[in-house]
Amino acid sequence: MQQTDTKTFDEADCAEHLGFLPGDCVLLAISDDGCGMDKQTQQHLLEPFFTTKPMGKGTGLGLATVYGMVKQNNGFINANSEPGQGTLFRIYLFGLFQASCNLLIQPPAITIHLTLQIISEGAI
Repeated sequence: MQQTDTKTFDEADCAEHLGFLPGDCVLLAISDDGCGMDKQTQQHLLEPFFTTKPMGKGTGLGLATVYGMVKQNNGFINANSEPGQGTLFRIYLFGLFQASCNLLIQPPAITIHLTLQIISEGAI
């Protein structure tokens, strides 16, 4: 499942969830119905080079790379998973909500100045 939405966090939300920040954000949610993860695996899943795959089958850089990009943009990731139940990742990105609304409401004005010069050479 893939989902996009908007979310507003207030001070009460932030008090209940470590790392959450107050404000408006865009939510990207991705889930699967795979084997899920135990608590020990979840504690390491965003670490570079951590993988549950056999040697030679993965580097463990995928989630760490996503985590880095999200953090660079002042966002955060929330993961919920249980063994046998699949996994749900929620990515919250701040600052995009307002920017996207501004683009829809007030498109930027573009002015183009064009000069066309025609030179007649007669019969060439």
